[in-house]
Amino acid sequence: MSQALFFVLLFVISVIWFTFTNRNRKRKHASLPPGNMGLPFIGETLPFLRSLVSNQPWEFFRVREAKYGKVYKTRLFGMPVVVVSPPVGTRFMFADTNHTLITKSWPVPVIKLFPESAFVRPDASGSRQLITSFLGPECMKRYVTSTSVIVQKHLDSWPTGELVRVYPLIKRCLFSIVCNMYLGLTDEKEVMELMEPFEKVIHGIISIPVNLPGTAFHRAKLGQKEICNILEKHIAKRRINSQLSPARDQDLLSMLLSTRSKEGTAMTDNEITHNILGLLVSGHELSASSISMTIKSLVENQTVYKEMKRVHCEIGSFKRPREPLEPLDLKQMKYSWRVVQESLRLRPTAPAVARKTLTDVELEGYTIPKGWQMFSAVYNSHTTPEFFPDPLKFDPSRFERAGPNPYTYFPFGGGPRICGGIEQVKMHSLVILHHITTRFDWTLMEPDEPIKISPVAVPAHGLPLELRLV
Repeated sequence: MSQALFFVLLFVISVIWFTFTNRNRKRKHASLPPGNMGLPFIGETLPFLRSLVSNQPWEFFRVREAKYGKVYKTRLFGMPVVVVSPPVGTRFMFADTNHTLITKSWPVPVIKLFPESAFVRPDASGSRQLITSFLGPECMKRYVTSTSVIVQKHLDSWPTGELVRVYPLIKRCLFSIVCNMYLGLTDEKEVMELMEPFEKVIHGIISIPVNLPGTAFHRAKLGQKEICNILEKHIAKRRINSQLSPARDQDLLSMLLSTRSKEGTAMTDNEITHNILGLLVSGHELSASSISMTIKSLVENQTVYKEMKRVHCEIGSFKRPREPLEPLDLKQMKYSWRVVQESLRLRPTAPAVARKTLTDVELEGYTIPKGWQMFSAVYNSHTTPEFFPDPLKFDPSRFERAGPNPYTYFPFGGGPRICGGIEQVKMHSLVILHHITTRFDWTLMEPDEPIKISPVAVPAHGLPLELRLV
């Protein structure tokens, strides 16, 4: 059978299957929300992916909300999805503290790339709690000084007086930081050995999960295998070293190797590698997006930039040249964190937050069937005048005192399964922004540079700046 004939038959079978199951679904769930399920299997994935690289990732949701209302259905990455609007929809998504109705959801490529990760597996609550604890505020304090040292070393190599694409440099710096935090790596050669296949994984996270040669997902699977092989060598080496020197500092790898389940069993190498790989993606990409979007926002809002620079220069005035930051220094950066929060409002890292129904649920008079995805569009909520007066104005004072309603501002999700890496993003952002603002002045070389989702919000052309030493 020729390849062309095979795909024709596959398409015909898909149409028949889709028509049959769709009729049955309509009979069973007469009160489904309005919407368009798109093509068989892939649904509206292609227009969704196009929107992610169009500089308007929110338009996919905005157009459909205008057509169908506050609750509507679609199909993305092979999964049926109901998109809901805040605050009613997000309150419903975030308020199920017992996980009896709704649970965390991940795109199919993520599930297939990191199947043993504690954040993907529903039965890995113990490991998930351990990792969440590692990413918590107390643990992050331990890494402020080492992060500050790594950042300064990287900034030493940044060129000045010419056009510099800063986003890749921020990513490389952050990758060194998280490799140090998770694996205890200090050798840049070892870090770079991981970064090359890591980029393959990143580009396959938002893709059609078809593992065929030439596809982004296939390249991501190859990259995942390369990284897992490298991580397994580090695990074996660490096991030997821990026997020789058991008093080693507790980086994430040490914690994962020493942890035991309630039954007394250790994590397998596969579980450890998938957990670390998943965290390398989230810990590195979220921070890189937050920092680069904040830099872009600062250039566009000079009054805010000058105030933030004043705060950081004042902190630096009490320190010796190249003296690293300490946890107490970050407590003086409240204004800077409000700037990052406002940047995340206008340029959130992800276009939507997702959950999955564990049973049939009712919302706004509609039935959302068991096993369906629930999405809420982040940017669309963050720019709704009802929630944020003068929504396109960059105003960090919105985050003074109590700040916005958590059901209308949710760059990291919300509820009991809110992103566990918030404190890590905060620490990374404050340390890196401190050193960049006190060392450089900068000019944005492409003011109208578009933003794309890859898999988080990133400057499409690398954030070209001209850097000048202060």
